[in-house]
Amino acid sequence: MSKMGALNLDIEDWVYSMISSGKSFDATLESTQAHFRLSDGDADRIVWDLWQAYNGSNESEPYESFDLSDDADALASAGYGTDEDYGGDFERI
Repeated sequence: MSKMGALNLDIEDWVYSMISSGKSFDATLESTQAHFRLSDGDADRIVWDLWQAYNGSNESEPYESFDLSDDADALASAGYGTDEDYGGDFERI
């Protein structure tokens, strides 16, 4: 088995043991990130995927997804949107 494969199994065992002991998602995420020295994004993705698999969930949108539609709405209301954001582009005759 490769080193990465072994590491992935270690992380999986770690996360599943945290979940089975009743730890929250945030506590599991923080502990996993610190123990395995993972970046924020890697830890979040890995723990979320394992959390979902453990709980049998099939949510289509991942935790803390990168759906930026709320950001676009906020920018539009702050004056950074396009004409379409403000009700359309009307040509004057």
